[in-house]
Amino acid sequence: MTARRHNNISIMQPGRIWIWTLCALLALVSCRKDDTDYMTGRVKLYPAIASSEETVITTRATFPVENTSNTYTDDAPANGTSIRVYAVPTNEIDNTAENKAAGSFRYSNDAWHSSVNAKSNIYYHLYAFNSDNMPGASNLKFNWGITKNQNNEDVFNLDNVALTFNNINLFAYIDPMVSIAAAGKLVTDGEPFTAPTLTTGSFDIGQVKTEDGKSYKVWMAMDHLYAKATVSISIDATYHELRDIRVRNVKITSTGRTLEGSHRFSFRNAQLVLDQTQGFTGTDAVDLMYGQSAVENRDFPTDPTCDYSTLKEPDQNGDYTEFGWFYFLPKTYITDQNLDYPTVKIDIDYDVYLRNGTPARLNQHVSDLFPLDKIRRSDGADITPKAGDHFLIKVKIKPSYLYQMHDDDEPLELDITGLTTN
Repeated sequence: MTARRHNNISIMQPGRIWIWTLCALLALVSCRKDDTDYMTGRVKLYPAIASSEETVITTRATFPVENTSNTYTDDAPANGTSIRVYAVPTNEIDNTAENKAAGSFRYSNDAWHSSVNAKSNIYYHLYAFNSDNMPGASNLKFNWGITKNQNNEDVFNLDNVALTFNNINLFAYIDPMVSIAAAGKLVTDGEPFTAPTLTTGSFDIGQVKTEDGKSYKVWMAMDHLYAKATVSISIDATYHELRDIRVRNVKITSTGRTLEGSHRFSFRNAQLVLDQTQGFTGTDAVDLMYGQSAVENRDFPTDPTCDYSTLKEPDQNGDYTEFGWFYFLPKTYITDQNLDYPTVKIDIDYDVYLRNGTPARLNQHVSDLFPLDKIRRSDGADITPKAGDHFLIKVKIKPSYLYQMHDDDEPLELDITGLTTN
């Protein structure tokens, strides 16, 4: 078994939320003869974060975004990142099917690839999200924001720009992100430039155009929709003096899997709205021992017969052994007081051995509530998770009666605390 870390997620650092920001380079692309008609007068959009194309960016800059307390940086995404992009003409006369542009930015082989072609000399708004779908969702559609005015004419209205979809899952292995702001300007190639200040809810990138020796650049700020939990486990130090615990399975389970109903994300308000919810259905589980996000920490990973991990005591920094992570839908979205947030628990299967390797108690099981609606922090405070939060959940296995060390005592219990890193 190999490690299953997913690196398409920005790293959370203590004291703030680090959210990667897109710096998109719009460059006029030469056309092949067979697609000259299609590409005439168009500008291909290329993100250029930390790539060889953008030599003027030599450090990880911090971009200011107004009307938010979050911090945004231009950290490069990992290979495999895919971002769905919609360029919407903002003037009614230009808002035709021909001028609309939709496609994707894809980061692979340490370079950006683009299928988004905007029309030159047209004013655009730019919207994006970083996955092909919301977790567990179906029928996802982008509303271009076109409505009828009192004269029955098509007009653009930012209030109507949204993603709509049916259903959404409680758990996810991807980090859904959406753009909350965009801005752009024409800059001279090869010369230093100042990134524009972004404002939450503003997506106007100006008039897309090209000039000799210049490129039109666009910056987009992306925000998280889910919270994240990283689970680490340790053994009680006093108990460990006499016993080893070999963990064989670790699962996070919930009484609900999918929140059914019609939902939408409003770009104007940068807000996920759960409309017409019908409640959670089904059950779900996150396998932290062998699942998608599990960290390989078995005692003998190259031995296919080895299916356990011997727990360690906290290290000198107080850190536990990481087992895996998952994303979850924060309760803060659920405003319906009659809608219950699923009950979540952690289940651990383990064996107890004497320190000399002699089996003491095999095939043991311990379970405890693992609430995600409120997480008890190490200082005793109860934190209600919100989008973008990252919780480091510490689970310590200890005996129910610390000094009753014979092997027919009560089952072991779990001590669970969390620390948010935002």
